[in-house]
Amino acid sequence: MKIFLTGASGFIGTHFSQALLNRGHKVLALSRIRRPARPGLIWYHGNLADPDSYREALTRFNPDAIAHLAWDGLPDYSAEMCEKNLKQSINLFELGADIECRTLFGVGSCWEYAQAGGPLSETAATDETKPFAQAKHKVRAFGEQLAKEQNILFIWPRLFFIYGPGQRKGSLIPTVMESLESRSQVDLKMPNAVQDFLFVTDVAEGLCALLELAPPEVSLYNVGSGVPMRVGDVAAIVADEMGITNFSLPMNDETSTDNGLWADMTRMTATTGWQPRYNIREGVRLTIMAKRDEQRDVLK
Repeated sequence: MKIFLTGASGFIGTHFSQALLNRGHKVLALSRIRRPARPGLIWYHGNLADPDSYREALTRFNPDAIAHLAWDGLPDYSAEMCEKNLKQSINLFELGADIECRTLFGVGSCWEYAQAGGPLSETAATDETKPFAQAKHKVRAFGEQLAKEQNILFIWPRLFFIYGPGQRKGSLIPTVMESLESRSQVDLKMPNAVQDFLFVTDVAEGLCALLELAPPEVSLYNVGSGVPMRVGDVAAIVADEMGITNFSLPMNDETSTDNGLWADMTRMTATTGWQPRYNIREGVRLTIMAKRDEQRDVLK
């Protein structure tokens, strides 16, 4: 397949683009920064906010699919930033339909769901109050309506809590790793919070599976591990894999372990056969190894 990809230089996009290349797909990636090409991947210098800057390249490439992973400004979830991303997403999908691209692929988030306990299926209640969730809902609704009108395929995976090499500072595991490098105690706001953690290599493979196998009748898919994990337990695994034996975690959190967000993976597994390859300990170990390799490279 020929795939036009946004967000290819981001955390998930870096791994997704490599997974696509490994499967033999050809990728044209949009970037505001000029980057060197590599086998199978071509970078195009353009700005997602200005459709005219990439319209000709997109038309000439004539992709089989447009995979839209970019979301500017994170971790800025303000209404202004979400509105900007909403407009960019709509413009891209409209342009894709105009050039008769047969598959449009966006990326949602588990934060679209209302806060709840227990595994969440794709039919679970959604949050209509926060700007980020609202913007994601609107992008999905637009894509689904466009696909219906144009008789094309629209795919909307909802990603849960992704971690791994390249994740931005401030996220849970990078924060825990940084804290443990300087001291044995980690301060977490809600160590009892329950989340669904998925290694980034696994999510890249899951997205590829959807792009290749998703049927036209269904657009929405959960992409997670399906395994609920306490945040404090994840921190303890990080400490153990870093070889820290005197790890301590303040337990002053009133959050109930009955509340949390984790995925019901029935639909995704039945449709694609995909399942995560790495458990949380294996993923954390690989993340730590990648960070140490990066640090050694800096010191050379």
